[in-house]
Amino acid sequence: MALKYTTIFLSTFLLLGSGFASAQSSFKDVTQYDDSVQIGYEKQPFWKVTSAISTVEGEKLQRTFTTNVASTLYGRLPGLTLMEGSNEPGFSIGSNSMFARGIGTFRDDAQKMLLLVDGYECDFTQLSSFEIESVTLLKDASATAIYGARGANGVLLVTTKKGSTSALQVSLRAQVGFQQAKRMEEFMGGYDHARFYNEAYKNDGKGDYYYSPEDLEAYRTGSDPYFHPNVDWASQTLRKVNPIMNYDLSFRGGGERVRYFVMLNVLNSKNLVKPMADRSDNTKNADFTKYSFRSNIDIDITRYLTAEVLLGGMVQDHTTPGWESDSNLFSMINGIPPISFPVYNPDNSYGGTALSGNPLAEITDMGFYSRNSRLLNSAIKLTGKLDFITPGLSASVALSYNNYFKGYTIRGRSYSRYSITKGADDNPLYHQHSVNTDLGNDENRAEEWNNVTLRAFLNYGRTFGHHDVNAFMLFNYDELAISRRNMPDGYQNASNFYNWNRYNILSDNLPVKHAGFAGRATYAYNKKYVAEVSFSYEGSDKFPGHGRFGFFPAASLGWILSRESFMKNVTFVDFLKVRGSYGVVGNDAIGGERYMYDQTFNSAEGYLFGVAPTDPGSLREWRVANQDVTWEKDKKFNIGVEGRFFDCIDMSFDYFQHKRNNILVVPDATLPSFLGMIPPYLNQGRMTNSGFEAMLRYTNSAKNPFRFYVEANAWFAHNKIDFMAEEVKLYDYQRRTGQSYGKSYALIAEGFFNSQEEINASGLTYEWGTIRPGDIRYKDMNGDNVINDNDFYPDGYNNIPEITMNLESGISWKDFDFSFLFQGAARRDVYYSISAFAGDSRIPEMARGRWTPETAQTATYPRLTTEVDNINFRTSTFWKRNGSFLKLRNVELGYTLKNFIRKGSNLRIFANGTNLFSLDYMDGMTDPEIFGGYPTLRTVSLGAQLTF
Repeated sequence: MALKYTTIFLSTFLLLGSGFASAQSSFKDVTQYDDSVQIGYEKQPFWKVTSAISTVEGEKLQRTFTTNVASTLYGRLPGLTLMEGSNEPGFSIGSNSMFARGIGTFRDDAQKMLLLVDGYECDFTQLSSFEIESVTLLKDASATAIYGARGANGVLLVTTKKGSTSALQVSLRAQVGFQQAKRMEEFMGGYDHARFYNEAYKNDGKGDYYYSPEDLEAYRTGSDPYFHPNVDWASQTLRKVNPIMNYDLSFRGGGERVRYFVMLNVLNSKNLVKPMADRSDNTKNADFTKYSFRSNIDIDITRYLTAEVLLGGMVQDHTTPGWESDSNLFSMINGIPPISFPVYNPDNSYGGTALSGNPLAEITDMGFYSRNSRLLNSAIKLTGKLDFITPGLSASVALSYNNYFKGYTIRGRSYSRYSITKGADDNPLYHQHSVNTDLGNDENRAEEWNNVTLRAFLNYGRTFGHHDVNAFMLFNYDELAISRRNMPDGYQNASNFYNWNRYNILSDNLPVKHAGFAGRATYAYNKKYVAEVSFSYEGSDKFPGHGRFGFFPAASLGWILSRESFMKNVTFVDFLKVRGSYGVVGNDAIGGERYMYDQTFNSAEGYLFGVAPTDPGSLREWRVANQDVTWEKDKKFNIGVEGRFFDCIDMSFDYFQHKRNNILVVPDATLPSFLGMIPPYLNQGRMTNSGFEAMLRYTNSAKNPFRFYVEANAWFAHNKIDFMAEEVKLYDYQRRTGQSYGKSYALIAEGFFNSQEEINASGLTYEWGTIRPGDIRYKDMNGDNVINDNDFYPDGYNNIPEITMNLESGISWKDFDFSFLFQGAARRDVYYSISAFAGDSRIPEMARGRWTPETAQTATYPRLTTEVDNINFRTSTFWKRNGSFLKLRNVELGYTLKNFIRKGSNLRIFANGTNLFSLDYMDGMTDPEIFGGYPTLRTVSLGAQLTF
């Protein structure tokens, strides 16, 4: 169907184009499209590329000022969707939060994208944007099949900067800015908290009020700050803005024999938490500092032998007061009511209760966490020309070693805090809830990974008249070893990159290993027709010996129509290419357990023996082994068209369909739980993912002194679960098979019950409690008059957007330049609710719209209650929000002083804004991508860059 419409589109396009025809005597030149594009293991000229890829230059990433380089990719790569994680410095977006063309598998633990730095698996989020030359997303089978059992979820290629044959080029850049929380959850102050609590207290039939009129007046006026406190814990513990700084120095150049790129970079952020180290010796100020370096050297040892030496690294120091993550502080200040206790008691001791610590004390006197991380990227590659055998033949061998280590210093202590009550003479009585202790010292926690890769290449490239031939074969072996020491159970690797399930034997972690062959052959005729085949034959140690290796082929075709004779008179078409691909790619990160083909046994309770009965313990069979467990297979189809028209308009369009099978499932549909065993994981799941990508760009004439471009991109991906072996359901609508991955199952809200008479007339009962006026009315989906878990219904979209868009523009005039990037998301739903007074917590501002008999027709929040509310805060469409948004991701204005110091030296001064605003449907309550914890940050900065 897609091919049919593409053909109709092209035919119509060409027919209309003939009306603009004028005489032209030769084929249209494509040499202007010879710029190399990075693909898997090599570069290709743009005109020859038949794969679906997206690329962004590293210079554009520098326009987003952030501590996490992954955040610079928002809206930059068509086809790439990122889910915003923590904005806290030192916590990065992991590969499990990055999706190429949507989601291809319904297992959360099998969605890991393959991340490569200079071709070797490594965590690129630890890099600096100033060492990145380009980032390329490989999307279809033609681009990813050579990665075999690891390419199905997409491949992200990060290419670092290399030297050039030129005089020494020096760049010195400094950028200083301030960050502030863009949007934080809003809660009521002390007076309103007490006033609304009285209303909830009365709703529960407990009395007319809990806080007396005198109490309310004291909260309103602040006349009794110790026994009627009104504390804004956010202002006590957070600063309005925090500084962020970046300094970069690089050297680039070289001659015919040696070319080099060397970089040093320092990035520092002070965090939003107030500095308290000057008040106490029991803490350290929040701080994040990262030192990055890179040295890439290319050496022509002889006419026939070259060497590529890549060396990069990072040292990172990260300190947080009180907790391991400052997100804990935000959760605490959002949870403690402002009237709970004062910051300080009359005797200057810390206020607090048995259940609640003092947020200010937590960052001042509870110690600190300090982490030191180190990353090393290293690789050497030797290439020898074998022209003496046949022209165009060469061989290469490469060795890479990557290492990441993170060590912890934990200096924790407890502090004294006191609650106070009034004595007989109105003097405070103190009730101690903790005691002061000395700072502890724990340096036993650590985590580390090591990755070793060995490769051998045989390359061939030659042109025979109109025939252009390129091919390579490679052997690849790599292994990854992960170790952790005294890390908490369930703790995810801090780099958020390697998350393999490990298999322990005598506490030693067995490395993950891959080995195999891969190759690609590309043939082009007269720069008009292009054919390409690629394959990988790869093995993974996750699978049994008889099924350890798999074959993953792909093929693609390209047709450059603008080179055809029938196009020579279509003058407005400068370049037009149609391409298509099909292939099979694998995913061996399938989730589950490490060696599922190996039967394992766990310890269990045994029988009691002897006069004094003792339990000697026993072994029990664990999950039943699957001797045929294998990788997921993804059959990828892609067809695309790209072109340039009128020498100013560029466009591209791709349609894709991915069919994934062998997804790991537990066969709940066929094996009942009463069999008394833990059923095996089976490769039975299936899922389909399809969509499109579109790009349109306008660039004005290079002869115009006012230069500008504007580019718009949109990409859409929708998936459907075809089979997941789920357990038998009572009702068809409960099945996830046939739905999209992550679709919410929610109660369907139909307003409020406004009276007891309405409740009685409905005939409904709720399994979770007695219905009262002001409760949400839920739709009875199965007609049994009982609202329970059987009434949850598939509704809306996932929180991962199906549509992502961007609008990018750049302007230059004389010595001024200006650029901006908008990024948006659509077909996305989120659920956002805060239960007032839950667990003696705060009441949100949204509760001002609470239901009362007087506001029944306009209420936007359920009735208030001081009790546990098991009815109104379940997942329901009442709390569903349209998660679509449009964000100004960055904007930059610069001015360049040419020949600043001497001829050829330039000084560029610029102002930059990152994440300045968001248009969304959250009504200012929170950011549409972050709910709770460390907030989204807005950054404004000034900088200067001197080049000579």
